[in-house]
Amino acid sequence: MEDETAPNTNFTILRPTYGDFVMVLDRSTSMQDYDRMDRLKQSAVRWIQLDIQEGSWLGITSFRYMRKREINVQIIKLLMN
Repeated sequence: MEDETAPNTNFTILRPTYGDFVMVLDRSTSMQDYDRMDRLKQSAVRWIQLDIQEGSWLGITSFRYMRKREINVQIIKLLMN
């Protein structure tokens, strides 16, 4: 058994051509620690730019004490740079 090697592992990344998404952002006071709010903004922008496909629908909501609608659900029409 010691001479046997494990088979190669192959990964396939699947990406939908479009989808319906709602992003829920935590804006509570705990997000003020350790640059969490900045990291949240960076990761949200990166996700929208790199992973959301043209033709997808995206809504954004947030919460602090109560829910607040940030952006109504809308279709992504142009790819972002």
